[in-house]
Amino acid sequence: MKSISVKLFRGKEGLREIEEEWGNIAAKRNEKHIFHLYQWHKSYIDSLEGKDNNVYYFLFYNNEIPFAILPIEKSIRRVFGIKFNILQIPPFFEFSDSDASDLIIDKEFINRDIVHLIVQALKKHIPSKWNFIILQNVYE
Repeated sequence: MKSISVKLFRGKEGLREIEEEWGNIAAKRNEKHIFHLYQWHKSYIDSLEGKDNNVYYFLFYNNEIPFAILPIEKSIRRVFGIKFNILQIPPFFEFSDSDASDLIIDKEFINRDIVHLIVQALKKHIPSKWNFIILQNVYE
């Protein structure tokens, strides 16, 4: 990876802006699951009824070519009465038979240093402080 850059998109409007890139990246995956599909994420964000500004989409580029999308939702979680600002892949699987989630990534980049890139992007682009990132049930 020579020149990695990241762009941040937010809410319904942001999701609409990256529809084409999403389709191109998802098409390069050998295995596709429902949570890799643009339509799945669109139906989730449409259900938020005005609360979609807490959902972000990070589009990662390698030499200006999109290769990954990370959907992230900001929320607050209490642990032993203490509030924590949490970043997580949207938790829409409570309504599904699957409890898996994932980022949308070109198969070429799956085993690269993507976690480091994700954390750096989150530190730089999320406008408020956060305590934890939860990437629960993410496929290897």
